[in-house]
Amino acid sequence: MARLPLRPQAEATGRSHWRLGLTLLVIGVILYLFVGGEEGLIEIRRQDQAWAELQARVEQLQAENDSLRQILDMLEHDADYIEKVAREEYGMVKPGEKVYRLQDLPAGK
Repeated sequence: MARLPLRPQAEATGRSHWRLGLTLLVIGVILYLFVGGEEGLIEIRRQDQAWAELQARVEQLQAENDSLRQILDMLEHDADYIEKVAREEYGMVKPGEKVYRLQDLPAGK
């Protein structure tokens, strides 16, 4: 059985389907590269979030560092602070002072 030649309209429809498919493929590739690729919007957003977390951690560590420097300065230059630490941390007393240690009573007494 012999094939009849395609009508011009059928050929145009075949080409238009091919062009539509190619156009959709190109749009899909562009969207993937723009949104999901290694340098896409999703990755950029993830890196921005990681950057913000790191900046917050740096600020926290800087504040902690400043606090520790202040304590170090007081330990080097402030006699009252040194005495306070010695009394609280090491239970030290001045000569002639008496220390009274109180014990908790057991429950029910």
